[in-house]
Amino acid sequence: MKLKKLCITTMLVCNLFCMSIFSVVALPSIPMNLTNILTKQDMAEAVWSATIQCNNSDGLYDYVTFGEAADANDGSPIDTYDTPKPPAPIAPYIYAKFNDNLPSPYDALFSDYRQYPDTSKIWNLTVQWMPSSGTSPSTITLSWDTTEVDDSEYHLVTLCTEGGSPLRDMLVDSDYSFSCPAYVPYNFKIICSNSPPILGTPTPSNSSIGNPLELTWSIPIIDPEGDAFSWTIQCNNGQTVSGASASNGTKSLSLTGFAYSTTYTIWVNATDTAGSGLYTREWYLFTTLGSQPPETPMIFGPTNGNARTSYNYNFVAVDPDGDDVYYRIDWGDGSAITQWIGPNPSGQIFILPHTFSIVGISIVRCQAKDTNNQLSDWGNLEVTMPFEIHSLFQMLLEKIFQRFPFAFPLLRHLMGY
Repeated sequence: MKLKKLCITTMLVCNLFCMSIFSVVALPSIPMNLTNILTKQDMAEAVWSATIQCNNSDGLYDYVTFGEAADANDGSPIDTYDTPKPPAPIAPYIYAKFNDNLPSPYDALFSDYRQYPDTSKIWNLTVQWMPSSGTSPSTITLSWDTTEVDDSEYHLVTLCTEGGSPLRDMLVDSDYSFSCPAYVPYNFKIICSNSPPILGTPTPSNSSIGNPLELTWSIPIIDPEGDAFSWTIQCNNGQTVSGASASNGTKSLSLTGFAYSTTYTIWVNATDTAGSGLYTREWYLFTTLGSQPPETPMIFGPTNGNARTSYNYNFVAVDPDGDDVYYRIDWGDGSAITQWIGPNPSGQIFILPHTFSIVGISIVRCQAKDTNNQLSDWGNLEVTMPFEIHSLFQMLLEKIFQRFPFAFPLLRHLMGY
């Protein structure tokens, strides 16, 4: 009887031992569920998370999770979100982990949460293929839910090689397949970043020339995430404009009081105050047009008359820029050229009397300049002053001309009657 009980006991022990061995061999490669690792409170405090599935054609599977929480740490010290991977199962298996430079056993993370919010982050992902025998590689597919990734605050989430070369846009693409060598860890980076506001092409364009003395300077400002932003446009002439909580669109600054042939600098700053906190700063140049000289003056007045008799002459010049003009006149009779007379409004007639001191032909000349000292060409008018005869003979001729108004036309012309 005792021998029978001993045999039964021995059989039970052997069965238990075999079951134990079977359970180890049959250990699945799927790690425990994340909800069993993080508490419900931890899950609620996570701002966003995304799961990366790792599969091959043999049905082997693993997964890891990354995300952000307001109370999580970037690296050390270890926080409640840093969940180490369970021990590796019996080969064959796929093993995926995150590495955040923490001490063992946290150097192989099942869930890697970082601090929220931020402007950029890098997660270090490792995938390893462990066959039961041989050295054949396995085609492994990484997959994820783009809507989970899109819950992050980042504008760019890119699956990259260990060296940083882009492989997939994780906001658009949902998987990536690769040939994973046996036993050798295959490293990836998940690079997340946000973009500052983007400045478009300004009007007038950068380094443009020939701009008017009054203009509206404008530039499109776009935040890629659509966040509200603050902005400032400032000119080195002291004029400025700014805005806060602005939306995407063109921002403008009205500018006045420029000088001719002058280069001005515009500074633009746009800060993503509602999102990433990043800013963009640029500066631009433009040059105003040069002052154009007045047009050649026109001269109006008597073209003949008597010497030593005062006559009025009209002068007018138009400045293309609308500047006031000054005139100087050379009467052509040996008298000195006048000083600059003005200012006079552009296009407005200026009247000046003159008595010619000599008889004969005189060339009246007029030159104009604007307020920027731009000189016009000389305008000309030919004037003839006949000889004068101061004698009893002249008095006699005057009486004859009065008595016979149509007699002696040539003589009348020469004497200015």
